[in-house]
Amino acid sequence: MLLAGGTYNGKRILSAATVKQMLTNVNKGKPAIDPDRPHRTADHGLGVEINQPWFMGKLASATSFGHTGFTGTSLLVVPARRQVIVLLTNRAHPNWSWSDPDTHRVAVHDAIAT
Repeated sequence: MLLAGGTYNGKRILSAATVKQMLTNVNKGKPAIDPDRPHRTADHGLGVEINQPWFMGKLASATSFGHTGFTGTSLLVVPARRQVIVLLTNRAHPNWSWSDPDTHRVAVHDAIAT
């Protein structure tokens, strides 16, 4: 649906205006303040992050978008490659501090990029 501009099997799920808001960088030129991720940008659309190498790795681009979750899960959509990548992880077991999921996200995305 996200690769098809908000439609699925010919049926519109999200309006074209909503999809446009999702993929428009509303923070263009603004700095990101995140000491844990010094290379992070502030690039965000409605509900998604845009062009974020800190979790997208080599698949980051001006048109790549996605979202991350606390336990390490992530969604990455790469329109130029017609790819949707969902990574399901659980850093909360046995406790939430055992691993930084960003390195795993990048490793998976970089492997897919090659």
